[in-house]
Amino acid sequence: MGVIEWFKRHFKGQLPLPVVRVERGRSDPRPATPPRPTPKRDRQPVHPAAGFTVSFSRVRAFPDLLTRRMKIVGIGNYLTFEQREDPCPRFVVLVAEPDNPVDPNAVTVGSMEGVKIGYIAAGTAKAYHEVVAAAGAVKVPCSQEGSKWWIEVPRLPALRKAVGV
Repeated sequence: MGVIEWFKRHFKGQLPLPVVRVERGRSDPRPATPPRPTPKRDRQPVHPAAGFTVSFSRVRAFPDLLTRRMKIVGIGNYLTFEQREDPCPRFVVLVAEPDNPVDPNAVTVGSMEGVKIGYIAAGTAKAYHEVVAAAGAVKVPCSQEGSKWWIEVPRLPALRKAVGV
């Protein structure tokens, strides 16, 4: 006895049953699956690094201050996969970017030659923006784990005191 016959026998028309028709032998009417996205290593950056530069006039370094480790975010938008796998520069600069249309508190991470690499995370950048803007540009060490790049940024209270903000 099928499910429908069981319902008919036990409920005798008390419950409305939907009419279900199963047609066998037909091809699946669903559309074909969409194409899979390309792996990250095959994607090109949205913005080629050659067109984006970081300008700064003076660079200040604070090697004697305690630091905290931060990940550079957004490097996939400025560097190709091969560039991210290459060794990162020994030092990078942090530059405040008040004209950024997305985040006026953005802090850009750039190479010493002025090529934009990425940003520090937005939540952290909100706290660091004022101090980095007052300092001009802050030189910080850079390290790498695979394709992730990390920077050692001076802790905020000590950096505020050193800059005088």
